[in-house]
Amino acid sequence: MITNGDAVQQRAKLKAIGLDARLPYVLTSSEAGVAKPAAEIFLAACAALRLRPAETAYVGDRLATDARAAVDAGLRGVWLDRDASGPDVRDEAGVVRITGLDAVVGLVGRADG
Repeated sequence: MITNGDAVQQRAKLKAIGLDARLPYVLTSSEAGVAKPAAEIFLAACAALRLRPAETAYVGDRLATDARAAVDAGLRGVWLDRDASGPDVRDEAGVVRITGLDAVVGLVGRADG
């Protein structure tokens, strides 16, 4: 997980909803010294997890800050457009639009997405 939120606050939220033990790595902008949409925060997370950016997908609910920024850093950008009200991104290389997290399962391991 990458977040621009405060480290203490974000970890408290994750613990409160029971996700803290399920996430292998959490990187906050305050810890990284840089915030999304900067490529460095995505690359730092990949390095910490020992993942190549080209083999990594980042899912976020902000098109520019999450999906496009991930693509700019060399990752696959997955935009969670829950209400399906955003712009068409079918022609944007590397950006995939989903309307629910259940769709992420179908993207895992797919290069053509």
